[in-house]
Order: sequence, then structure tokens, then C-alpha cells
Amino acid sequence: MRTVGALLATLSCTAFAEAAHADTRDAHEPLVILTEQGSKDAENIAFFSSVRALAAEIGILVTTEEVPSFQNVRDTLVSEARVRKKPFLVAWIQREERVRTVHLFDPWNNKLRTRIIDVGDSATANAEALALILRAELVAYLHDLTPPPPPLSPPVPAPAPPPSSPEPGSRWALAAFYTLGNFLRGHGAQQGVRIAVEPMEQHFRLGIGYTLLPEETAGQEVAIIVRRHPIDLDLGYASREHHRLRWVGGTVLSGDWVTRHTSLAPSPLSSEPDSGHFVVSAGLRVRQELRILRNLVLGLAVRLDIPLNPIEFQTSSANTTKTVARLAPVRFIAELGIKALAF
Repeated sequence: MRTVGALLATLSCTAFAEAAHADTRDAHEPLVILTEQGSKDAENIAFFSSVRALAAEIGILVTTEEVPSFQNVRDTLVSEARVRKKPFLVAWIQREERVRTVHLFDPWNNKLRTRIIDVGDSATANAEALALILRAELVAYLHDLTPPPPPLSPPVPAPAPPPSSPEPGSRWALAAFYTLGNFLRGHGAQQGVRIAVEPMEQHFRLGIGYTLLPEETAGQEVAIIVRRHPIDLDLGYASREHHRLRWVGGTVLSGDWVTRHTSLAPSPLSSEPDSGHFVVSAGLRVRQELRILRNLVLGLAVRLDIPLNPIEFQTSSANTTKTVARLAPVRFIAELGIKALAF
């Protein structure tokens, strides 16, 4: 009884003993067809005859060998091939009722090709079909015809984000705001108009403004007229625009030239002569902006100021001094207005 080891020994003595190294492909590589002992029948005999003729057309020598069983035959062939280092091909057919499985195996490279076909009642027709299938597998093996991978679907690009409005560094706007706030302690709110120049789009804001204010009269027995000329410097940061809205927060440093004129001072009181004072204040401003048009913005702001050098307005007689008005220790100011792109 021959074993698989004996089969490989026989192959090593084939006419192509001087064949190329295992990494190459020889056009005359021998093909050994394995059969299980005692399994020869009319289909097997017709198959061997057909496959020899077909394999010869492509330069393949075909021999047959018997083995006790196909069980573990692949592992045995691989281990023997590593020892002998000789390229060769082995084929065997597993038979089941109405089904045949063709195996074509390269032990050296451990490559196995299989084909499953349905068969009929005619042994001759079955043998010819198996021979043609094996020949096709041999041709594919010699030309290394591995099926190409399925084409990959082209990646679907993510939708481009909507273009954001440009934020160049030279877009400046003129702003006009109605203001309402307190200045003198115990007196009502003072109204005015603030004119400013500030950036239109940048995140970091640096602006300058001047507020037009009417005269304010203070005092009872002594009446004084207070005139103001406030200039403010605004340094802040604006958030990104979202649904046409953005928040702007910052610090405000203002210088206020305040003059006082006495309009009424009954005797024996006498007021101090007309004079001017420069009042410095620091504070915070928070504003929300709503974009109405591309170059037009509506703004609503709240501001809190604290005088850094508060002053008092006084009258005096020979022995007494009377305070007519004082600055409010904290000033609250509201602003509502628009700004438009200017340059």
C-alpha cells in the first residue's frame, strides 16, 4: 500500500527533477491525481484518460497515485513539500451522490483551489465535465488568475459648509446710539446721542465714541448748569455670528470734560466761579447685535460706569460751604442704535 510519503518520493524522481526553484512556475510541472484505494470505476478511468489529453495541451504531465484516505492529505503534502522543496501540483476529487468536489493543491505554496459541480447518471459525461473543470483550474493556476476584488464605491464627499461671510480687517462702521443714563446723584436720567467709529466684523473690537448731551440744571437755592463732553474708548470681543445674532462684551474707559455755570445764587451765598473738571470713568458694556442687512446692524447695550475721580459742585459764604450737586457713584447707561459700514 502506497502512502502519501511514497507518492512524494515518486514525484521527486519525475523527469523534471531539475525544475526551477519553488518560487518559480514551470510550464511542465507534474500533476499527480490522487485516488482512494479501491475507488477505481468507469468514471475514474474515463476521467484519467480525458484529463491526460487535456493537460498535455498545456504542457502538464499527469500521473495517478492511490492513497488510503483523503483525510489530512493536505497537511501531509505541505510537510513533505517543505522537506523536498520541489514545486508540484496535486489534485483529487471527493465524490458524493450527485456532487463532485475538485481540489487542485500546490503543497509548496499551500494554495488550494476548489470547484463543486453537479453530476448526472452518465459516467462518461461526468468524467469529461470533471476533466474540463480541472483543466480550467490548471490554466488559472498557471496564470495566477485570482478574481479581482470588487470595485470600491467612490467615497461620498461631505457636503461643503455654507460659505461664511468674510471678515477682512479694514471694515469699519459708523454707529449712532440713543443713550439714557444718570450722571448727577439724585437727579433724573440724562438723554443723549452717542456717535462712534468701530469695527464692523472683527472679533476683537477697538472703538471710539463721543456723546452729545444737553445741559443739566441742578440745585434749588443755587441753580447751576452742568455741561458735559464725554469721549469713550471701547475695547472688547465679539462672538461668532449665529442666526444673525452676536454678543459683544468689553471694557470702557471714558474721559468727561464737565463745566459748571451758576445761573442763580441769592445773597449772601456766592458760587465758585465757572470752572471745568476732567472726570475719568471706567466700566463695562454688554451689547447684543442683530444683523438686519449685510452692512447694517441693530444694537442694544447696557453699560455700567464708575467715576475714578468724583467731584462736587459747591457754593460758599463767608463761613459756610454748601454742596449743590454730586456725581452718582455708579452710572447706569442703556444704548439703542444702529451701525452701518462706512469704509
